[in-house]
Amino acid sequence: RWLAAMDACGVELAGQLAARDPEQPLPWSFIELPVSGKFLRAQLSRAEAGQNVADCADGTCLGCGVDEPDNCRLLSSLPDGTGQGSDEPADTPLAKGILPTVENTDGRDVWRMRYARRGLLRFVGHLDNSRNLEFMLRRSRLPVVHSAGYNARMRLHFSPALPLGVESEAEYLDFELLPVAETAVRRTLEAASKDMAGFGIIELQKLPPGVTRRAMAPAIAACTWSADIPFSLLAAEVDPAEKVEQLRRQRIEQGGFIERRDKKGRPKIVKLADALAQLTVSSDSGHLKLHFDLNLQGPDSERPDRFLGWLLELDGESLARCRIVKVSARLPQAAFVVT
Repeated sequence: RWLAAMDACGVELAGQLAARDPEQPLPWSFIELPVSGKFLRAQLSRAEAGQNVADCADGTCLGCGVDEPDNCRLLSSLPDGTGQGSDEPADTPLAKGILPTVENTDGRDVWRMRYARRGLLRFVGHLDNSRNLEFMLRRSRLPVVHSAGYNARMRLHFSPALPLGVESEAEYLDFELLPVAETAVRRTLEAASKDMAGFGIIELQKLPPGVTRRAMAPAIAACTWSADIPFSLLAAEVDPAEKVEQLRRQRIEQGGFIERRDKKGRPKIVKLADALAQLTVSSDSGHLKLHFDLNLQGPDSERPDRFLGWLLELDGESLARCRIVKVSARLPQAAFVVT
């Protein structure tokens, strides 16, 4: 499908995979990076020559072109006034250069963040979004607790993967911190995420003391979705809202289920009678507004785009013109937080 899409858009595969002239504009040159192109070209030459490429993590500045403390952890930690300094309490392992892990820290706090993914951020996949959040926490320099062992990672729990192309007002992230003032946590995270277009912190709370986390994704049983459907997608002589009502009744009369194949190609029947029964429809400025609930767990779980395509008889190209948003998630706290 990728080859067909590239062919339809007139993109020449061989040209895209060929070696590029570093002196010419690159496909990603429109991204503003604080690192200079001269430094990147020098690093490329060293790598091609098989030379070791240094890492400034050991405290040695490589002169990459970054001159703003906000963009460089090394500059921000200098005590000579060139940076902002560190905000960590002096008695935390992070302030001493020690990575906080479950083995060397006590008194950890569990934080839960509800955040939004809007606009172009809907085209970022789940794994890339997870990495973005991890980078955000690293930029914040908050004392995030890591797992123990050789490959220590941040102890993060994410809400279920969001379908590509779908926005959300109800994404969740659980993370653990050493004790930090509550007001400072939100202020620091908002500063660290200011350049993440489409990202917004909606709610941030510290969970009660003594809780132990369980996996969040399996605990969220269902979500509420909204969809803006342009009238033009519903070719009908009747009112668009009435057209949707007719399709809903028709699907219910047919049994209210989708017949499709799962990821392994096996036939699967998904019952959606409850989603059809709870569906609400309203009209606004040339668009239909649909609200519906879908299960995220069990045999009757379904994606919102697939549900809309089945209900409204829309293909993938038409669905791409619809704005689908996750409005809320059923978040039974007791299901994954144990006192």
